[in-house]
Amino acid sequence: ICVTTEVTKAGAPTLYATASVADALRDYGMELPIIADGGIRGPGDIALALAAGASAVMAGNLFARCKEAPGALVSIGGRYYKQYRGMGSPSAMAKRYSLDRYSLPSKGIVEGVEGWVPYKGELSTAIRELVLGLKASMGYAGARNIRELWEKARFAVLSPLGVQETRPHDVLLPSESERGT
Repeated sequence: ICVTTEVTKAGAPTLYATASVADALRDYGMELPIIADGGIRGPGDIALALAAGASAVMAGNLFARCKEAPGALVSIGGRYYKQYRGMGSPSAMAKRYSLDRYSLPSKGIVEGVEGWVPYKGELSTAIRELVLGLKASMGYAGARNIRELWEKARFAVLSPLGVQETRPHDVLLPSESERGT
């Protein structure tokens, strides 16, 4: 769980950074894979990152929730959570998992945090949901593969009211989990 931008103010939102790198590569006539890293919360975010020019995404948060992921399963307030930590977190650095990139001797500052993410269950279920959601997103763009998504996807800026309109409204839902939040 990276906090580099918060700590150092060096960084950019993932979608902006991905699109900027993709544009620069096109400007120079280069074709290199781009990995979008950060802010991936579900299949829609994966689709956005891919549409912006990414070839792949880092989705540690999504997989950290699964049974197969390392980290303790704990009960907090009647709900289950999995331990999750970034490579720049104090405990990961103490275990020397991230010595080369984030080690205290090389930088002298912590750039990651640790906490708990809601438990999701088995990895196969999470993967199936991601694949189905990504296929749906790509279908709306008329894309059969990532290259077609790069060519066909179009972005729009949503106002706060527009964002509100995209969510269920004027209906009483049994719980927030019905909205996927």
